Amino acid sequence: MGFRVRKSIKIMPGVRMTFSPSGVSTSVGVRGARVTRSSSGRVTRTFGIPGTGISHTETIRSANGSRQKSTGQTVVPVPPVSPNLFSASYEKDFFKARKLDSVQEYQRLVTLYPEAAIAGSFMLALKFIETKEYPLALQVLESIWRMNDRIDSDPLFRKYLGLKGFEVGIAEGVVAQLNLNRDAVGLLFAETLQSQGDLNTAIEVVEDLYPTQTTALSLADLYIATKKWNEVIEVTNGMTNVDDATCLLLIYRGIAFRETGYRDAAKEAFKEALKSKKRSMSIRHRGHAERALTYMADGKQALALKEVEKIMAENPNDEGVKLILSALDSGPKIDNEVTKDVELEEVPNTESELPDADWYTDPLGADELRFWNGTEWTEYVSNSGEVTEKPL
Repeated sequence: MGFRVRKSIKIMPGVRMTFSPSGVSTSVGVRGARVTRSSSGRVTRTFGIPGTGISHTETIRSANGSRQKSTGQTVVPVPPVSPNLFSASYEKDFFKARKLDSVQEYQRLVTLYPEAAIAGSFMLALKFIETKEYPLALQVLESIWRMNDRIDSDPLFRKYLGLKGFEVGIAEGVVAQLNLNRDAVGLLFAETLQSQGDLNTAIEVVEDLYPTQTTALSLADLYIATKKWNEVIEVTNGMTNVDDATCLLLIYRGIAFRETGYRDAAKEAFKEALKSKKRSMSIRHRGHAERALTYMADGKQALALKEVEKIMAENPNDEGVKLILSALDSGPKIDNEVTKDVELEEVPNTESELPDADWYTDPLGADELRFWNGTEWTEYVSNSGEVTEKPL
């Protein structure tokens, strides 16, 4: 897997890594999220709420290099490097192995030169992942991790790999921009473990990484997957909503409180997560969906419906939203909380005769379109593609 322009490999189901002379880019999917960087530099991410079919794709960096809402380290661009006349034999052989790009070459390199153990093994692991030999990839990554205290100081790794930047989706809807160092190797190891179902070992690896926002997101994501709710609450303690990453962490916090029975605390976490509309739409949609589930757990169907409407007002064509609406319709029609902007009305039994939830011509004629939620008109209107709220 030489460092060639547009050379892309599939690391694992849902994950791609692309090497180029200017760095390493990735296309990553993590339980409902995918981040893709094209050869032009355009980066998009696709987010889906697991189990619902709700998804959204947006551009987070255009082809001209502008960037939106990312988290992580600052990547230092470096020029391509190569051995010189006086370079050691192991360095020249490593450079040759990268060009030949084969399992046999990397295995030969690691066997012959202890100095190439880390850099050569890393390239070997990627090659095994490319060929979908995941158990072998895990063995190699595990051997690297046993030497993890030497990764950042390894001369060969630092010179040829250490400053190669890459972007990785380490949790739903959030992109981390990292340098290829010990923590990045650890995250790759953890994601490979996670893809193979070894979540507990993945947690151990991430817990051993330097505590950053990136590792906090990865940990919270793993804790959610293993239902370690108290750990999710601990890792998100004291969090405030300042960017996409903290917004998602607060959503995780709300989920953990809800699942441990503290639904009022969950609502407070969701309130903080959703206080700013500047956050990524995909992450906000996750927050609205999770808050809807919390209201449903409280038997407050009308409030849950309001959360779903907020998703559909921005992306009405998602089939997953209709599944949530079906779940709401099949649930009890009792709401224990009456608010000034929520009115409970009986829904006719002739639902099959009602139009599907979608945008329609505003019946009042004041705006171009008004959103119909499947049972009644909502306060969401659209003019020239801009969605605003205008109560009936």
